[in-house]
Amino acid sequence: MSVVLRLACLATVVSAGVSVSLFGQTLSNQSLTGKYSFRYVVLSSDASPSQAQTLFGSMTFDGAGGYTFAGQTLNGVSEPAATSGNSGTYTVQSGGQVVLSDPLRSGGTVNARLG
Repeated sequence: MSVVLRLACLATVVSAGVSVSLFGQTLSNQSLTGKYSFRYVVLSSDASPSQAQTLFGSMTFDGAGGYTFAGQTLNGVSEPAATSGNSGTYTVQSGGQVVLSDPLRSGGTVNARLG
């Protein structure tokens, strides 16, 4: 239900003189579970020559802050290479921002949005 529709429903209930408690959904790590397809692209200009890396496939979230992925990687103009069994961590903040450990660069993070 959209925010505008929720506000319209709340205004209708309040104007009718009825007391109602409305609860919003609070997002957390448990909100992100299951298998999702993804494509992740990194363009780096700090190397000479500039580099492009791509990782694509499926990512499975466990609902407890961990994920695994399986798919293929592309580095520059090389042939695709299969990759699987890799894992990482994630955190879902209450506003829907997701911070993932970077699957391509050790020690890095990736920001995403959960809606």
